[in-house]
Amino acid sequence: MKKKKISLKNLIYDNRFVLTLSIIAAVIIWIVVAIQASPEDDRIVKDVPVKIEISNNVSNLGLQMFGNTDFTVEVKVHGKRYDVAESVLTKDDISVVAKTNYVDSTGSQTLKLEVTPKDPNKANYEIVSLSQDSINVYFDYYKEGEYTLQTDIIYDGASYVTNGLIAETPVLSANTVKLSGPVTEMVKIKKVVARVTLNKKLSATTTLDAEIIPLSEYGGKLQYITVNDGIADITMTLPVYQRAELPTTVTFKNAPAVYASKPPAFTCSPARLNFTMDATKLASLTELSVADIDFYMLGAGKNEITIDLTTLNGVKIMSGETKLKVTVEMSGVTSEKNSVSANNVSFINVPTGYKAVLTQTKIPSVEVVGPESELKKISSEQLFAEVDLSNADPTQSHGTAYARAYVKDSNNCWVHNRYTVSYRLEKVQ
Repeated sequence: MKKKKISLKNLIYDNRFVLTLSIIAAVIIWIVVAIQASPEDDRIVKDVPVKIEISNNVSNLGLQMFGNTDFTVEVKVHGKRYDVAESVLTKDDISVVAKTNYVDSTGSQTLKLEVTPKDPNKANYEIVSLSQDSINVYFDYYKEGEYTLQTDIIYDGASYVTNGLIAETPVLSANTVKLSGPVTEMVKIKKVVARVTLNKKLSATTTLDAEIIPLSEYGGKLQYITVNDGIADITMTLPVYQRAELPTTVTFKNAPAVYASKPPAFTCSPARLNFTMDATKLASLTELSVADIDFYMLGAGKNEITIDLTTLNGVKIMSGETKLKVTVEMSGVTSEKNSVSANNVSFINVPTGYKAVLTQTKIPSVEVVGPESELKKISSEQLFAEVDLSNADPTQSHGTAYARAYVKDSNNCWVHNRYTVSYRLEKVQ
């Protein structure tokens, strides 16, 4: 079967072909006219970044910029609507530069702005104007220093705590801060405050973010100063205490199983104390615990232990006492001397990169306490000791430390006192 030849003459007289060709030609003509004969228009290009060029004279003088250095401007352009459309022309196609050629001293300097297309060969538009012709930038020499913080509580009233409660001394998460900035401002610093503002009375201990404010001699705020390299994150805790009087008590730790379930009898003198403490914590107390007594402190018979009340955490004694005596009577027990083999001595908190070695064959004259019948059953193989090297100095190869000895596999025997042992540190290969 022969293929039909396509004749140009036949196509010309083919209405469907002529219609299709006409449509294509019309579209092409429309595009050409739209591009070539497009009406011209003005457009504002927003948020064009300003680049500050540091000149050699600024660098050689050692001057730095402080305060705001991130500027943007609006640029008015004129051109054919197609060339200045948002899809064609963006802020990244325009360069705005602030030059520092004439900066030769400290203080606020006015920098003239220059605007150009980034690629002049592709810039089919005209730059008409800028939203501003210049920017102001502060130049100065750099200075830094460490300053002690003072607390500053802003509250419109005589006391910021609820009636009947006591505002104790505020506590900051850091007592000093590093400040840096222009030397002209830094030399004006007379004090640095950590400030919190309260809009209502407090009824419980509260922790708030503090604003760090460097102040001049007359209380004026200073400019362009950075706190802790821009990472302040300092909090102020406002302790709210309540006054109370409660019986005194103690607790015991590292006790043999028998005494863990039934603590030994004891007395405290004074038996009651007048004090203040956190109001929230006080609400759940019926007595005041003044010490956590380790069983190594207890020997056979009568034990008297003095507690320093000034070191109580979160408690302030109001009745004048600074000491409290605890008397613990350990009846029904006696003591015998024994020893701990070097093989049963272990070390904890050894400095990184080292191992500890005991430099003695045993810990002699260890006082073991317990019922007489049980002591006769205790052998040296049941005695162990643990040496804490948290305070060891790795630069010293030899040292001494306290060992806490204990009796293994016994419900009612323990070791009285701590014992000094000698050790050496060896680097781990």
